[in-house]
Amino acid sequence: MSFYHDFSFIQMEGPTLNTSLASNISNGQTTSRPKEIVTSCGWCDWRPRWLQRFNSQRWLLAAISSAACMTLMIEDGFTNSAITSIERRFQLRSQDIGTILSIYEFTVIISIIPVTYFGGRGNKPRWISIGCFVVGVASLLFALPHFTTERYAYFSEKGNEQATCHLHEANSSSTSSVDSCRRNGKSISLLSRYIILFGAAKVIAGIGAPPQGSLGVVFIDESITTKQNGMYLSTYLTMGTFGSAIGYILAGIFLNIYTDIDMPPGMTASPSDPGWVGAWWLGFVIAGFVIIALSIPIGLFPRELPKTARIRAEKPVESHKNSGLGEGGQTPRQPQSEAPRLVQEIRGVLEILKHLAINPTYVLTVCSTVPDVLLINSFAAFLPKLLENQFMVTSSTATIITGIAVIPGSVFGTFLGGWVMRRRKLKVPGLIKLAILGSTIETIAFLCVLMHCPQTQIAGVTTAYDSGNGSTLLNLTSSCNIACSCSADKFKPVCLEESGLSFFSPCHAGCSQDFENGTYGGCSCSPGMSFGIPSTVRHGKCSTPCNLQPAFIFMMNVVLVAIFMSKVPLMNIVLRCVAEHERAVALGMNSVVARTLGSIPGPILFGAIIDSTCLRWQETCGERGACWLYNNKSLSWKLTTLSLVCNVLTVLFYALALRFYEPASQGESSTDNRDVPETETCLNERNT
Repeated sequence: MSFYHDFSFIQMEGPTLNTSLASNISNGQTTSRPKEIVTSCGWCDWRPRWLQRFNSQRWLLAAISSAACMTLMIEDGFTNSAITSIERRFQLRSQDIGTILSIYEFTVIISIIPVTYFGGRGNKPRWISIGCFVVGVASLLFALPHFTTERYAYFSEKGNEQATCHLHEANSSSTSSVDSCRRNGKSISLLSRYIILFGAAKVIAGIGAPPQGSLGVVFIDESITTKQNGMYLSTYLTMGTFGSAIGYILAGIFLNIYTDIDMPPGMTASPSDPGWVGAWWLGFVIAGFVIIALSIPIGLFPRELPKTARIRAEKPVESHKNSGLGEGGQTPRQPQSEAPRLVQEIRGVLEILKHLAINPTYVLTVCSTVPDVLLINSFAAFLPKLLENQFMVTSSTATIITGIAVIPGSVFGTFLGGWVMRRRKLKVPGLIKLAILGSTIETIAFLCVLMHCPQTQIAGVTTAYDSGNGSTLLNLTSSCNIACSCSADKFKPVCLEESGLSFFSPCHAGCSQDFENGTYGGCSCSPGMSFGIPSTVRHGKCSTPCNLQPAFIFMMNVVLVAIFMSKVPLMNIVLRCVAEHERAVALGMNSVVARTLGSIPGPILFGAIIDSTCLRWQETCGERGACWLYNNKSLSWKLTTLSLVCNVLTVLFYALALRFYEPASQGESSTDNRDVPETETCLNERNT
């Protein structure tokens, strides 16, 4: 009830409250009781004196940044890291996981405009607080399927007895496979229904996330001076990135823990086993409770901090001349109307959208975010997978490396962008130039995607069994294992160390003996068997010499420095080139366009490119599953092409935004930020 009461008050008096309060302060007048109500920290009538020590810009930044940290930890780190485990545990396809992620993006798009519009006119801390609570509930709901299913059965009933070659058992093997499909069909169907619960959790998260992203940035920007802007927003962005990175690292640790925590007696399994499922749910539970707890102190902040009105009165106006400012750079008063309030609100939104649409700098800046978001978000989601396949590391190791690699480049890039902004006192043209510089560096550094380790040679997949005799036939079945009735349902690679050749499984290597220590003997597909020389193979693919991983991680950090060096000015360009009362909607529309044209199709396009390089698919009961092996070289070239196209488009849109920028004060003024007096921009003219 308290929330809706505050909301009604703001809708009646919100359009004139800030202007009148700023005017009173500038004229030396005081408004003691209204100011105490608006700017004191607390809830309803409970506003103790000791609580006011936290009513400052620094504590506000700490609270909202912590919420952003936890949100990105959940939605980026934990979600992206849990994809493989969820697929295995609940028998879901990658397409199903993609649907779940798309549900989140669509929900954000639908909810972000009303949330940012009404929240921008209302009590922003209350909206952010409720958003944190909703995200926490969604996180707990996402982990719920783990607690409502039976314990995970890691091994099949037959264990590993079909791993080796069993001669003359083709018919019995085929019958067993059919029976297994019939027996497990019902249980697979029941598990796959949990996609509904996962989707519902992402719908709730998509409703709770927008207040933190858009309203949080606007509230911080309103509460700080222009001089503080760079470092405060840099800190906010850094905390979000830090949360994402910590999410990857913690997820990598949790994935080394068995999904049910304790293993059944007699089970021996490790994260390197193909069917391993880690404790993917643990991070969602912990983070869910933490962000719910954070929602309480955030909700205690006032609608405005004590110094906000004075800061607003002293800030220069840098919005484009086509923004929705009135004469003198002031927010125009809305005409009185007898229309219902909902109709008035819709008209208000449409009026703001009209001003944004005719603001070329804003439109072109938003366009620049689309290819950038498409590329960055896709790489962020699939980077652990790329490390795993291109540099031959385990899934948990790739996840931890991703988290560690993200921190240095993103933190340094964010603070570098903020430092340059503060040092050079950049206005909109200077900010655009800084963004162009960062995007250019990113374009060059992204060529590191061409790095990859040599392709693993697997008989029947990447090389022929008799390649030494000039054969080029790629088929898992060869004369040396044709009588073994080998199943291709599971990928259990083994390595013949003498030749450096890997086989799809011990059975495909023709091995008839299992020494139960990770080695197999009597392998008929070994070249030595033709001379009567016994041979053994060991579990796992043969390793190939490759020292490119450190260089790749270093170059990815350069990419991250460039990305985040551009991210700080990008946010400031959007905030500064529009009128103050349009900022929340401007950020919201930027997010809508970026998500609609970038975040949603990006992972789908990225996944399609990766799938197009697949050399061997999993097929179970006639259905295609995940890809077991990719063409490293083809994958590198295709991803490099995508990165070049996206980065060139980003630089082009930034250049056009700079070309068409005209400050509201003088349409003919120089685009050089140092030629535009700080106190004159957008204050002397208004074209309507």
